[in-house]
Amino acid sequence: MKVAKKKLHELSLTNPTVAMITSWDVDTVGDDVLSQPPPLSPVIKCDNPDCKEWRMDANRMKAQRDIYAAEVKSLRCMLQQRIKRNRKRMNQRAEDQERVFLRKRSRTESTPKRLSKSKGPSCRKSPIASHTPVSSSSEPASIDTKASSSSPPIHSPWFSGRGRGNRMRDITFPRIMEKYLQGYRDHYEGIDPTVRLQENAVSKISRVKSFLSFMAHGFNRLSDWLFLRDLKRIRGWSRSLIKSSLQVTTSDFYIKNISHFLKYMNETPCKGSRLNQNDMILITREVAAILKSMRKKVFIHQMQVKRDKMEGLPSHKDIMACLTAAKTRIPQLLDVMTSNPTHATRSLLYGYMTLNWSCIYGHRPGVYSNMTNTEVLKAEITGTAFGHLIHVSNHKTANAFGEAQMYLTIEEFGWMKRWLEIKGTLTGTNNRYFLCITGKNPSRNLATFLRLAWADVGLKGPINFTDLRTVHADNAKRFQDISNRQRVSDFMCHNTATADTFYAKNPSLKEAADIRMLFTESLQAAAAAASGVSEDNLGDIDIHSDRDSSGEEHSPTPYQDSTDTETSDELYKDFNAWRAAKREQSMTEHSPSDTGEERVPASAPTSPDTDNVANPQGHEVLVVCMKGFSPREECSNVGGCVRQRRVKQVKV
Repeated sequence: MKVAKKKLHELSLTNPTVAMITSWDVDTVGDDVLSQPPPLSPVIKCDNPDCKEWRMDANRMKAQRDIYAAEVKSLRCMLQQRIKRNRKRMNQRAEDQERVFLRKRSRTESTPKRLSKSKGPSCRKSPIASHTPVSSSSEPASIDTKASSSSPPIHSPWFSGRGRGNRMRDITFPRIMEKYLQGYRDHYEGIDPTVRLQENAVSKISRVKSFLSFMAHGFNRLSDWLFLRDLKRIRGWSRSLIKSSLQVTTSDFYIKNISHFLKYMNETPCKGSRLNQNDMILITREVAAILKSMRKKVFIHQMQVKRDKMEGLPSHKDIMACLTAAKTRIPQLLDVMTSNPTHATRSLLYGYMTLNWSCIYGHRPGVYSNMTNTEVLKAEITGTAFGHLIHVSNHKTANAFGEAQMYLTIEEFGWMKRWLEIKGTLTGTNNRYFLCITGKNPSRNLATFLRLAWADVGLKGPINFTDLRTVHADNAKRFQDISNRQRVSDFMCHNTATADTFYAKNPSLKEAADIRMLFTESLQAAAAAASGVSEDNLGDIDIHSDRDSSGEEHSPTPYQDSTDTETSDELYKDFNAWRAAKREQSMTEHSPSDTGEERVPASAPTSPDTDNVANPQGHEVLVVCMKGFSPREECSNVGGCVRQRRVKQVKV
């Protein structure tokens, strides 16, 4: 190829007048010439000393720059290698934490045989426990299909043991999940948690961990929270709760705890969670549906428990016996504590004090256990010859009712003052609570002390603070009017709204008979209005027979809307006249001066609660609805008037 190019070049030189330019003329320079770099511009050398010094500084800085650039390049390579190494190590550590959790959980799950031998709940497999949460094609796409084919763990072993021995406290999770659960606990406790609130927070976190461990069974990665998307397993966990040894109300309470945690999780997403908003909507909606389906069983169970509790309440004779025994035994026990203090004597003294207070006021035990020495001493300063009033600031319903009060006579407060003096002479009395000596927390054995005092009185059967509290609440409802009942309920920090619901749903035998009488009276009144029977023959009407008082048999007539309004008005007028006359007869024994009522003049305007009807004697009868009376009060009307409507006769 080079030979051909050379000959063509020589040929073109033979005739220089003809411009022969081809592509062969482009490469006229050899490769050795092209490979050489272009010559540098001539450097002007200056003999000035300043220029020489400047050039030396520039060369020195260039050399230093090259050294720094090399170091930066080396450090960059080292940093990239370290980042890659640390990233692998962090991933490995996260996987190791997952394996540690699974290993601990599998070790805990390997003990159902030992648990079945104890008194705890049974650990035999149930159809719910053996259910495999594998999503089918009919399930929504959001349900996770990465779950293992192994069955979820049996739920009952997590609820074996009580207090600190409960196995739910042994559940561990990856560090990022434990940190998130700790944040949820801090949110639940608030800025100033009490000891009881801290204990409740620990129990709540344990229930949440039990739910999460059930849901995470078979998943190799937990920190992304994707195991919560299995809706079938959520239903399985709820069924396992219901089928366990727990009561249905306890199961409902546990599920409500999970609902509260899911609400917190929806509003405060966990770092690293891959659950989106649609997933959280599905999960929370499923839990809400479970709670709704349990509402029937929970309500029936509450009614049954309320009925059983009302049947086993102590009688008024037992309450009076306790009050009489407390006046005798408390001074005797104080004398024994002065001469020979023992733990048994102190426990019995605590029992009699709390028994005496509960038989009077029916407070919760938290009022007695949280009562401090300072509050007792303050009541001594503010007391008078009439008595002393103790204010307890820390109790269960302080948010709704404020401080709890206890009024004590001079004698009763003297027992407390004497106990404070004896308590000061004992060793290790650094506790600030009135019914406790050692430690820093209030006493938690008041229920045991109460049973000791109950047995010492000579009474049999179980007893607790709730029974004594229910006695006072029931007596206030039965024997006090509305205003006095509200005063009693507020003093004992009792909300009557919830109690009235169960009272209305659980009537006694006499109350049910009275309600049936109301139905019968309504039917008799309707029959009297329709047939025009006088009030004297009202009792002769048999609402279960087709014959009236005259003996004539009538065939049943289907209901039809009457087009004759005048006939309907006349019947209504006759019925009102009969009703007014009957009530007028029942009120003849009570004059307006006896009842403290004033006569209403004939010109007085009528209210919506007032009916003007005409009686057979030609007088206008004013039927006034007297509001504000207790529903249990009854007047002397026909069968008892529960609406408390009274009649006053005024001449026109």
